[in-house]
Amino acid sequence: MHDKIHETTAVDLFNGFFSSVARNTRALVSRNEVDGPVYLIGGCSQIESLKRSLAHYMERDVRLPDHCLAFEAVGAAVLAAEQVRKSTVHELPEDVSQIIKIREKRFSALEPAVKWKDRVT
Repeated sequence: MHDKIHETTAVDLFNGFFSSVARNTRALVSRNEVDGPVYLIGGCSQIESLKRSLAHYMERDVRLPDHCLAFEAVGAAVLAAEQVRKSTVHELPEDVSQIIKIREKRFSALEPAVKWKDRVT
């Protein structure tokens, strides 16, 4: 008979994973600690188990700033704008076929892994 006590759910696995991430983050932050809350930005800000774990291990509030999902995109746009500002901007040609090269072969399939089974140690 299967022992239910040893059954692990996906929730348990995610909680354990994000608890580990929070502990490691705490260890890194402790080297250059500053006062104040912890802010989560980007996609990770939507993971409740990460937010709870960080609050626990950091022993402080974990906040989500307004538009926290857009911070990374805004940062990427700023970096792209800086690159454009520092370089010469080239206009696209009238005939786009000048810059498009259609490949005859788009991808290749790898041989089945079973072919290499004798090389696994």
